[in-house]
Amino acid sequence: MMQSWLIKVLLGVLAGGVAFAFIPGEEPLSATYSHADCRRVGVFDRISGRPLVGIEDLELSRDQRSLYLSSYDRLEGRSAQGGIYQIPVLSLGSGQQVPATPLTDPARFRHGLRPHGMTLSADGTRLAFVNRRRDNTVAIVEGPITETGLRIRMRYRRAGSLCRANDLVYADTGNRLFLTIDRQACDVDLIDLVPWVGTGSVIAVPLQGREDPIVISDGLAFANGVMPPFIAETRGERITRSDRTDWEIALPGGPDNLSRTREGHIIAALHPSLFSLWLYRYGVSWSAPSRIAKIIPLAESVEVLFEDIDGDLFSAATVGALTAGGTLVAGSVREDGLLVCERRG
Repeated sequence: MMQSWLIKVLLGVLAGGVAFAFIPGEEPLSATYSHADCRRVGVFDRISGRPLVGIEDLELSRDQRSLYLSSYDRLEGRSAQGGIYQIPVLSLGSGQQVPATPLTDPARFRHGLRPHGMTLSADGTRLAFVNRRRDNTVAIVEGPITETGLRIRMRYRRAGSLCRANDLVYADTGNRLFLTIDRQACDVDLIDLVPWVGTGSVIAVPLQGREDPIVISDGLAFANGVMPPFIAETRGERITRSDRTDWEIALPGGPDNLSRTREGHIIAALHPSLFSLWLYRYGVSWSAPSRIAKIIPLAESVEVLFEDIDGDLFSAATVGALTAGGTLVAGSVREDGLLVCERRG
């Protein structure tokens, strides 16, 4: 069994390397925020004092006073213990180190707390996240945000169907979640590693009752961030819609998590080189390119906000958010803390 798995991994790496060898090298693009406009801000757990590593998803509250973070250090492997945190947005402008308040107690998660995608309800009173647990199963955790943290009301688990759960968002009705399944197989499968083959999907998961998930969209090239009706297809390097098959916006990189501005625009973290991301994600390399873009769906336009093709300032950004005041905040799959950018002059 172990030999079969190793063979699949080696073949997968070979297939991925060959496929990406034919993709042109990434080229730097002009960006709205220069590196001089940006700085790194360390974030640490207010209770334990541990620095937050791998803040791969974040979301602004509706009033833009709070920033919610999903974090865990992937290089810690099975022993990784992350968390869901909250920080005041104003604290990002006050220094180089910011304390974060944990909303979850790791002791309550028997199989580990390793949060992936995260979302807030429209009114900002509820939070849900994908927990990829140590036993290789996935749970959807959801509940109201209280003064003492996240009060867990629902832990949704279904064998097999959630193994590749990635990101999620509350549906407009608030009684279900839209969830991206990035690819088909739970383990290594060659068909899932071919860049131009789409086995990803978006499903609707009920918050109450025992109904089966409903497929909203399928045939997606690694479904990642979701912001209905928009879906990030990482390997397709595009934004598509769940309600239209004839609409897409091509992007200069594979989109990861998505966030929405007050004007309804999309902020997307992009990966200019998926192979470089893979090497960085697994600790093979020390850096990977970052690119963050603003997409205006009605105009079908794309504006690059931040560009770090060498990953010198901030590697492998996986999420970005833009405040009403014009501050760009970004997190990464492996970096310490956050990237904060503000226009000067």
